[in-house]
Amino acid sequence: MQKSISSADKIAALCGMVWFIFIIDACFTWFIESSFIRNFIGFLFICVATFFLQGHHGLTFTKERRILCLSLLVLTFFMVLTKTSVFLAFTYLPLICVVFWRSSALSQMYCYFRKFVLFYSVLSIFVELLVVTRIWVSLPHIILPPQDYIQEHGGIVNYFYGLFCIPATDTSLSFYRACGPLREGGHWIFFIGFVYFTEKTLKNKRNIWLIICGILTLSPNFILFFLLTELYCAVKQKKVFKPLLSIVGVIGSIVILFLFAPQSIKNDIIGIFYERLLEKSLQSVEDDGWMALLDGRASELSFMAYDSFLHSGLKTRLFGENPFDAEFIMSDFRYLLIYSGYVGTSLIGWCTLVFSFARSRNMFGVCAFVFALAIFMQRAWMYVDVYIWLMIFLIINQKALDSYKQGLKK
Repeated sequence: MQKSISSADKIAALCGMVWFIFIIDACFTWFIESSFIRNFIGFLFICVATFFLQGHHGLTFTKERRILCLSLLVLTFFMVLTKTSVFLAFTYLPLICVVFWRSSALSQMYCYFRKFVLFYSVLSIFVELLVVTRIWVSLPHIILPPQDYIQEHGGIVNYFYGLFCIPATDTSLSFYRACGPLREGGHWIFFIGFVYFTEKTLKNKRNIWLIICGILTLSPNFILFFLLTELYCAVKQKKVFKPLLSIVGVIGSIVILFLFAPQSIKNDIIGIFYERLLEKSLQSVEDDGWMALLDGRASELSFMAYDSFLHSGLKTRLFGENPFDAEFIMSDFRYLLIYSGYVGTSLIGWCTLVFSFARSRNMFGVCAFVFALAIFMQRAWMYVDVYIWLMIFLIINQKALDSYKQGLKK
């Protein structure tokens, strides 16, 4: 019986990962242009997995899970009604099913998720070698067009190699910003960060591959994940010296790598961190205030849409609108305000709180919420595809299982 249940968990977890890969917009799914088709395919996999688990007594209907389900149902009805599109239900219904999966199936899915992130972290390091040595241009590939406004505006095309993709321009960087199977390193760092935080805080394992790949993303969010992880461990273990040594060690390694890097790479890094992130940001803040820090990735159309939203009628401000076309992009929370209004954004915030503290009402949940808040301020559109909640739910489930095991030992 136990062997059968274990097989059911693995099958459900694999189906869950298929859904996850479709909704994160992995590069090998770009050939399916319709987001509805991707969501529908993922929905079918989750339905099969849920019915399969039901047949093996694999669903759990606790109070916390019912609250999660109710919160998502309210958000689903809100989105369907305000956007007048029943197809949006296929975005949220899979997650509503997953919240009832038993903990062992969710734990198995986390294991697959961890392997997925680790595999692409190692692969990204390998891709870095291909780019630095310029081997990548001679390998067989398919050139894919820009996938969003940012790529189109920057003249970026995508060299697709099957399992991974390299964004490239005529004036591209002399090295590769690790992005896993996604479009940008700034997206990928959140996947690395969730796994690194969970592995270090629950298993006290510091994965060097995740650290290296995190550095290669050149995303400031790597610092957020790393420092918050070390702070959590310092408080939990009541030790300060060891985490401090880790921070110094990582910073020292980054400095050494920078000093011994070729001059072309040094110039690119200086251009990214000093000219673009520091010098330009400080000047923007001085000229336009702190909101200018969020404006760098937005188009003029975005500002027009947000200004129109602020001066629109009460109905639009409460429930949002859908003015987006292929050229529209606004990465921060203003995207959610325009899209779903104050009511929808509040529901999204409530769901984030519920997922962060559903099974872990302690500092672990606080850290998960801080990570979610960072995404809310920088990549808010990820909430529309729900996989941020899925990642939070998976790591919170791991924490709950770890606490249960610790309780049994005592």
